[in-house]
Amino acid sequence: MLEILFAITALFCAGLVLKKQYPGLCALCLAILCTWVGGLVALVFFPGRFEIDPVLVGILMGGSVIGVMYFLSRRVPRTLKVFTLPFVLTGVWGSYHLVTVAQYLRAVELVFLAVIWVVFGIVALGRNHRGTQSMFKQIVACCRDW
Repeated sequence: MLEILFAITALFCAGLVLKKQYPGLCALCLAILCTWVGGLVALVFFPGRFEIDPVLVGILMGGSVIGVMYFLSRRVPRTLKVFTLPFVLTGVWGSYHLVTVAQYLRAVELVFLAVIWVVFGIVALGRNHRGTQSMFKQIVACCRDW
């Protein structure tokens, strides 16, 4: 664990230096991303060679999923913000399968994700319809009003 904390700190400092050249860069996001990518590479390509905790890699990946969600939420039109939950669920699902190096994907998981995307798509399409307008507004306001 100490090695991971050190890596994040060192990469954060490197990100601060790079920020002078790339003002839009988030040093913390870069540090977290590089750390979990490095951990994932070690887990997949060098199994047993390094002492990498897949749980910690998964936690860092989850942080990146949420970070990307917030990054996108500031840049996408209001109508697309309704897809926050499907995006996060898909990111968590993908992170899990990357960390566990799943050799198979369960079809029921893919069907569930597809259904969630379709349901939220219907809500997005019905955003001006009286029956779904309130639901649309509540979903979009969820992460905005905390």
